[in-house]
Amino acid sequence: MDIIGKLSKILDKDSLLTKKEELIPYSRDASFFQGALSLAVAIPNNVKQLSEIMKICYEEEVPVYVRGGGSSLTGSSVPLENSIVEALGSDLNKVSVGNIKARIRMILLYAFASKKDALVVGTGDKSEITLGYFTKYGDGGVDLLPLGDLYKTQV
Repeated sequence: MDIIGKLSKILDKDSLLTKKEELIPYSRDASFFQGALSLAVAIPNNVKQLSEIMKICYEEEVPVYVRGGGSSLTGSSVPLENSIVEALGSDLNKVSVGNIKARIRMILLYAFASKKDALVVGTGDKSEITLGYFTKYGDGGVDLLPLGDLYKTQV
């Protein structure tokens, strides 16, 4: 079964967008970067669906672009060709979307690092560490932190 078929088993028709006109708004964010049209946009209604979407994409080796509000405040990332956009929105209001995104990135980084027998390098600095500005088990969960002894003003 293809990935769209698998996703349609866990999401209702309003939560799985596949038509070109539905995908276009999700191909970019508020930055000037233009991404590619994804295979689909998956809009989970709860944490269980979010987890299932990630599991299916991992098993199918399909890249995932986790999208919040499309403001470009998370680094101006845009979807890759043949990827799945996982749109997190108000339906998950009980869960901190920012922390979910950081933890998903960490899980994917460790999965790929494991395949390559590599380490995960973090980007946090001493200012962030001092303030506690990181997500536990997210961007704070790394093997190496080369900027850990430098303040933000030094980077």
